[in-house]
Amino acid sequence: MTRDGSILAPARPLGVRTLALIGAGAGVSLVVAHALDPLVHEHVRTRDVYGDDLGRAFRVAGFVPLWLVVALGMLLIDARTRRAGGWRAVGERAYLLSASVISSGLVAELIKLLSRRLRPDDDLVYRFRPFDDATWSTGGIGFVSSHAAVAFGAAFVLCRLAPRLAPIWLLLGIGCGVTRLLDGAHWLSDVVGAAIVALLCVETVARTHRRPDAYDPPTGDQP
Repeated sequence: MTRDGSILAPARPLGVRTLALIGAGAGVSLVVAHALDPLVHEHVRTRDVYGDDLGRAFRVAGFVPLWLVVALGMLLIDARTRRAGGWRAVGERAYLLSASVISSGLVAELIKLLSRRLRPDDDLVYRFRPFDDATWSTGGIGFVSSHAAVAFGAAFVLCRLAPRLAPIWLLLGIGCGVTRLLDGAHWLSDVVGAAIVALLCVETVARTHRRPDAYDPPTGDQP
């Protein structure tokens, strides 16, 4: 938490050089992932990855309702510990988490509708669904992985909220992505693309968030 009571540091506009570096890094990552897609899909898949508790736990990390429950828990805790800062301070953490995971999942679903790239099969080639076939359905479409996007969205925002636990949060996101690969449900590039989507969504949520130093001060009749 910053000195003014904010959980997030002030959001400063990214410079041209920083934007260029981020864009280049994302582009290189996607290119490398696409090059490795056939190799990873052929050799990483395993049977029944979700047959044990660990595999299922990582997949659930990509389940939006889970994080909404966590956000509700944050809200109830902050209703007691941060109430002096007003209702915006109380809802800050819950908003950041819920907005991050919801936006990550929604953007991932939108990209699926546009990309039309199907989930991998044994032929190890990309296949695409025509736009006139199930136009508004994302079933069977793999790019990008919405499970991984949600898990990475939660991981990235939690790294901001509790940075000392960053390795744990990142493990949740990476673990979810790895299980999607082990299950054979996604190409590597589906997961890498999902991580990039989540990073952009979390950054957007953080930068558009009204920080606590802009809160209306609590009045004397507030509890």
